[in-house]
Amino acid sequence: MGQLANWRDSLNRRRVTVVVLSAAVLLLGGGAAWWLSRQPAPCPPAPLPENLSSLDPELAGLVSDLAEQAVQGDCDAEARTRLANVYEANNMYSLAVETYAQLLDRDPDDGVVWFRYAMCLEREGNLDQAISAMDRSIALEPEFAASRWRQADWLLSAGDLERAGSRIDESLGLDPRDRSALLLKAKWFSVLGDSEAAIELIRERGLEQGPNAAYARYLLGMAYRQLGQLEQAEALLTGVSNVRPAWSDAWSQEIAKHQIGLGRLRSRSTAHVKQGRWEQAIPLLTRLLEGEPGDVTGWNTLGICYLKLRQIVPAVAAFRKALALNEQHFGSNLNLSMALLEQSESEPTVLKEAARLARRACELRPDAGMSREGYARILFQMNRKAEARAAFLTAFRLDPKQRDCAIEAGLIGIELGEWEAAVNCFSQLEKPSGPPEADLLIGLARLRLHQGDVPGARRLLAEARKSTVISHHTPGRLERLALALEAESGAGAKTGSDG
Repeated sequence: MGQLANWRDSLNRRRVTVVVLSAAVLLLGGGAAWWLSRQPAPCPPAPLPENLSSLDPELAGLVSDLAEQAVQGDCDAEARTRLANVYEANNMYSLAVETYAQLLDRDPDDGVVWFRYAMCLEREGNLDQAISAMDRSIALEPEFAASRWRQADWLLSAGDLERAGSRIDESLGLDPRDRSALLLKAKWFSVLGDSEAAIELIRERGLEQGPNAAYARYLLGMAYRQLGQLEQAEALLTGVSNVRPAWSDAWSQEIAKHQIGLGRLRSRSTAHVKQGRWEQAIPLLTRLLEGEPGDVTGWNTLGICYLKLRQIVPAVAAFRKALALNEQHFGSNLNLSMALLEQSESEPTVLKEAARLARRACELRPDAGMSREGYARILFQMNRKAEARAAFLTAFRLDPKQRDCAIEAGLIGIELGEWEAAVNCFSQLEKPSGPPEADLLIGLARLRLHQGDVPGARRLLAEARKSTVISHHTPGRLERLALALEAESGAGAKTGSDG
């Protein structure tokens, strides 16, 4: 019995020991897990360009040094932030996005980094992600007005007018004198079709002077054109057509300090291009391409500048250099095709090459309406009207904002005598927010005339003559329509007298 009792005591002690050890293991394991959860994430290597030696030597040296510093100590956030700033300032946006994302992984509550991250996402064309990232920046840095008007500009591009208007008002609530926010408010009025409010805002706040004055004049000109005041409109729009604003804010001005060597030259040329200052951009782009002759985008941009100035020969040469570097570059294929279309007025033989390049652009970006539209215009110039109409309709289907494509398709249908097809083209168009297009009114007048409704056709002709939304084809079409109406009236008068 005594031995049995001893054996039982020993067994119980062992059980207690096992339980105690198990509990200790669990506690230690849980403590280790808790301790590990409190440690910062491992420090990742800083993103680097695929070919560092291809960069400007000064820029390459700085990038290499900062990338090395970024992984030292406790993952040097200051060096990594500066590296991201250098990437952004020198137009290396994909690397900037990756580097800012690393910073946000370690500190998701930095509103300034969220702002910079959003800016680079937008530059990369990721508009929805940029808008979401800017929401985070606004929540963390609610007193910085620029984040609100920056996002408002993107929301306007996305078609979210209601939210864009709210963000502009919030920005002006923080800084009522912010010129960028005021210009965006004027742009918002114009998009809504309230031209008078846009004009009043620009005039009262003196926005035609100072930063972005050219863009203010452009907005004014477009507003006067919407109101039918063509003389004032043309005076304002001379030299500033298609100008883009050069937005600036305090945080972005700090980024500009990180521009190095050729990056600084690129920034200056980009600013001129955005403002439509094509002549000023050309010498800067030329110097830039002397240092970076393999820059496809640079050659393409140089070609655009020449094309805007209607200097077709150097434009064609620049686009050809871009394609020699990358024959799959979408923009260069499309732009060269458009330059050759211009050149075809004096050299019709180049149309065949223009069509080939436009087809390639369509293959490279099957979802891009602009390439289909360019191809359609070349086909029309080649007198391949049925194919041109199909291409115009495809462009409109891909991008319903390209109303002129549906209008051109309808007008071609009228030329071909396919009246029902023309009606179908015009019926796809929603009511415009501003004045109706002159070419659309001409097409509708043609349909009325075909139906024998001469008074209705005359009314539409009168409206078309007053319209401020015109194309370079409009004058000739107005003249032909007027002649057709005169002929119809003359035939009617003769029939009446014979009766």
